[in-house]
Amino acid sequence: MRDITRDHHDLPVVIIGAGPVGLAAAAHVREWGLTALVLEAGDTVAAAIREWGHTRLFSPWRYNIDAAARRLLEATGWQEPDLEELPTGHELVDEYLAPLAAALGDVVRTGVRVVAVSRQDMDKTRGHNRATTPFLVRVARTDGSYDDVPARNVLDASGTWAQHNPLGRSGLPAPGETEAAASGLITQPLPAVTGADRERFAGRHVLVIGAGHSAANTLLDLAELAQTTRRPGSAGRSAPQTSHVSTVERIATSSPHAERSGPACGHSLNPESSMSTHRSRSQASKQPGAACESSQTGPPGPKS
Repeated sequence: MRDITRDHHDLPVVIIGAGPVGLAAAAHVREWGLTALVLEAGDTVAAAIREWGHTRLFSPWRYNIDAAARRLLEATGWQEPDLEELPTGHELVDEYLAPLAAALGDVVRTGVRVVAVSRQDMDKTRGHNRATTPFLVRVARTDGSYDDVPARNVLDASGTWAQHNPLGRSGLPAPGETEAAASGLITQPLPAVTGADRERFAGRHVLVIGAGHSAANTLLDLAELAQTTRRPGSAGRSAPQTSHVSTVERIATSSPHAERSGPACGHSLNPESSMSTHRSRSQASKQPGAACESSQTGPPGPKS
């Protein structure tokens, strides 16, 4: 009979997610003399961070670079950035995470999504020798096929970016929220209010719900946009448009993801459509001071 316990120690440590935590974990596993296997659902490493890449972190570089990752990178000739600078999400990926993934080599796999974690040759009711039996990680590929990967240990570093925090009470969607999301009335997380998403918000009324860092960031961006956008039909005038930006502190129970690291969050609601948007933080970043509670930015209403 095959000695599963012995084979167990020859298997890789499977790490789900190729963000800051997942890649740093892989660097530590490598230093311990073990084999890491990083599985990332996105097409690139740190795919979730790319979605809020325009956002600047609240913590400087010195708090965003892992020690084991630094040692691995320095061996490749990597030059660390100014440790007192505050990077954007894109800079975090380009100057740190992408080089780190390259240094780790082919242990980092992208475009593969983990859909289940179990124990090899065991159903849910069997307990004998369960703790010494290898894990089995089921991975779905984009072509619809899947692989089962045996693992010594499994570390979930996938984050919560795709796990939205609803506006409704008790952690449930508010009436109409799901339908609004499905119909495209809800914006994507952490929109680039003064950048790529500028036209979606310019000259419109937005109600921001929440008192977290992302709510504050969204308000600052909207205020900046209001100061630099002319009211529709005001060609030749010098006065900027004065669309309303209101804040409402959330009364319902706070998000279960509150006060963790990642980009900042908040909620915003279009008062004229009475629909909210959902915005969740990026668990993938998990850098000190980088994030807080989940956020939402409301869909645009009629122009003023």
